[in-house]
Amino acid sequence: MVEQVFTLFVLIFIFFSLLKDVLSPSVSFLIGLAVLVASGIISVDEAFVGFSNQNLVIIGSLFVLARALQSTVNIAAISKKMFGEPNSRRKSLLRIMVPVSASSAFVNNTPVVAMLINPIINWSKERNVSASRFLIPLSYAAIFGGALTLIGTSTNLVVSGLLSDYGYEPFSFFELTKIGLPLAVIGLTTIVILGPKLIPERKLADLDEAEIEKGFTIDVSPQKTILSKTVNDAGLRHLKDVFLAEITRANGDVIAPVSPETQIKKGDTLRFSGNAESLAKLAKRQNLKPIEDKHIAKLNNRRNIYIESVVGHNKSIAGKTLAEISFRSKYQAAVLAIFRSGEKIKGSLGNVELKPGDSLLLVTDEGFEGRWQDRSDFLFLRQIGSDSMGSGISNTNFYFVLLSMLLLAVFQVPLAIIIMLGALMTIILKINTTSQAKNAIDFELLIMIAAAIGVARAVDMSGLAASASTLIIEYFGVFGVIGLLFGVILATSILTELVTNNAAALLVFPIAISTAVSAGADPRVFAMAIAIAASLSFISPLGYQTNTMVYSAGGYKFSDFFRLGIILNIITTISLVTIVGVFFL
Repeated sequence: MVEQVFTLFVLIFIFFSLLKDVLSPSVSFLIGLAVLVASGIISVDEAFVGFSNQNLVIIGSLFVLARALQSTVNIAAISKKMFGEPNSRRKSLLRIMVPVSASSAFVNNTPVVAMLINPIINWSKERNVSASRFLIPLSYAAIFGGALTLIGTSTNLVVSGLLSDYGYEPFSFFELTKIGLPLAVIGLTTIVILGPKLIPERKLADLDEAEIEKGFTIDVSPQKTILSKTVNDAGLRHLKDVFLAEITRANGDVIAPVSPETQIKKGDTLRFSGNAESLAKLAKRQNLKPIEDKHIAKLNNRRNIYIESVVGHNKSIAGKTLAEISFRSKYQAAVLAIFRSGEKIKGSLGNVELKPGDSLLLVTDEGFEGRWQDRSDFLFLRQIGSDSMGSGISNTNFYFVLLSMLLLAVFQVPLAIIIMLGALMTIILKINTTSQAKNAIDFELLIMIAAAIGVARAVDMSGLAASASTLIIEYFGVFGVIGLLFGVILATSILTELVTNNAAALLVFPIAISTAVSAGADPRVFAMAIAIAASLSFISPLGYQTNTMVYSAGGYKFSDFFRLGIILNIITTISLVTIVGVFFL
């Protein structure tokens, strides 16, 4: 009993560390694992069994393959054919979501969403429709696609690896499809029916009464050529996709709204709002000088380029100000503007505490993307005014890699070997450089998974899993095995909204297996259920990485996800319990 209580306290520590973002996920699980070893609950060999799990090789190799795909496929060209004409909003939703779900079944859904955000924004702009109507469905479709195959999301591989550690056969490649496909059909149908009603249009008009699709703000000082002129005479009215929001005088007085007859004076700070492309052009004007120009001058770049980036969950940047992390020296980039969904950025940019999902407009050098594209500091990056795509040779080489992997699968070569060889071939054929391949791998995630497997082993060996399963049986067993399945899925769904999907699956897995064994049910079915339930995160923009990415890009408010997400969560949870209960138990 003492071991169970002690293990429970370790789990509580890990949970609150993840919830409050006190420590990174990998460090949280490693500390928990170390404490469990030191207390004698598990041996050193048992604690580190996760580090020899073959699924770590598969997950790491998939990151490399995803990096190769992102650098070779011309998404902009494909998207134009895919999206079609918006003669029907529901038809357009289908044309976007179905291919995205299919793609996410075979490629990590994060790069899929990253590559499609800007094509959707451009497509919407050309047709005078709001991109916000489509970006939440984009993320949700990618989530459903991840549940279709073993490699659709790292969570499926994590649960498969745990199954193997518990003495069961790991998932086959399409085993989850039998549950994931009908669930995806139900989910996408729900989005098509309810999405147009529940997903609002979001523009900067919600904040500033100006029709600009994305509200970056940039502070500039007027040069001598326009001093003493009116705003109208200086040519600062009716700029394309840019709005002069306010003027701050040298004495601190703020003029807002700004009249066309307002005179520009020495010492003024002009704050403009607009989209990334337009503000990048504004920063190049001769009669305006960005306030951050002193930082730009220190970059010593031969050629400055403009990058739009989205802040990730990495604690090295999230929760800190630009000044605290010495942003310019660390990233060799200067921040010109910050956009935060639903808020105006006030005061000096250097004192703004960055949050996950914030969009930054950067001026930097041409090597910035190569250095940071595959790091967790930023969820995604794009160069303003440039649609990157691979050469014809690299495209051909990548298709050769895919064909080779399919041939190996036909001859029943183990999946870990196939994926690893595919990743190595991208380096040999120069689709990825060695540095790009290394940077593409999320080592933070791999360490977390390996450590969490050891923690899961401790939960089982201490008897805590058996005790927890007894409680689930006591409260949900009255409804039979389906009631127990619902209890496990409900616990997973709640946790995945609070912590990462992988962490949710890892924490629930030993309890789910113990519950299934105690009830005489198939543990494999319970494992499939929690693998899928852990990825079904729709309520919060911060619950799943793709949600965070579109949160900023679409200019959404937090509640925009909840409105459709809560309904989608209820429907998918009921559907998941029904599908698994009727056809697999």
